[in-house]
Amino acid sequence: MTADELRQELSRRFRPDQAIVVAVGDFDAAKMTTMVTEKLGGWRAPAGLPTKFNAKPTGPAPHEVTFVARPNSVQTTLVLAGFGPLRSDPDYEAAEVAVAIYGGTFSSRLVTNIREDKGYTYSPGSNLDTLRQAGVFRTQAAVRNAVTGASLNEIFYELNRMATTSPTDEELSRAKRSLLGIEAIILRSRGAVAREPRRPLAEWAGARCHRELQP
Repeated sequence: MTADELRQELSRRFRPDQAIVVAVGDFDAAKMTTMVTEKLGGWRAPAGLPTKFNAKPTGPAPHEVTFVARPNSVQTTLVLAGFGPLRSDPDYEAAEVAVAIYGGTFSSRLVTNIREDKGYTYSPGSNLDTLRQAGVFRTQAAVRNAVTGASLNEIFYELNRMATTSPTDEELSRAKRSLLGIEAIILRSRGAVAREPRRPLAEWAGARCHRELQP
């Protein structure tokens, strides 16, 4: 890309009718509003239409298996992914806890199985990402070549176990404590609060962490 092409793309995507200003800190709201208006009040959207975003998926992700050759590699990288909930979905918090129990924490079922018990991999895990139109539930593990099949089999086993069996009270308690602790640490910085996808959720999470972590 040329510099002119980059400028055109910037003006097409970075525009006030598709922007949100977030201010976090100890300040007077009226003074902050005045300052932001002075600094950004003259920012005008270009004449063209704003960038169109992909439509929200209406069905399950298409089933696809992709192989990427990596000659002389001593490890196989396994990545499994599918659609997950959005932050606005009613089951989002439950899904977060489920992912933590399955593979999102160091004491999770997946880590205990293929790292601690079998030694197939050093850093397996899973996470739940929330994007604009869809959530993504992802599992990943870099394993020794010789145990690629066995590792994949154990991942399928743990996914199936999550879908068919209920977690223990200890697993639930451990996952909730971990999520609350991580959230409390993250929200200690102003930048982290500003990066929260939805401010009401950030306020709720901060209050929840403060309440739950009291001695």
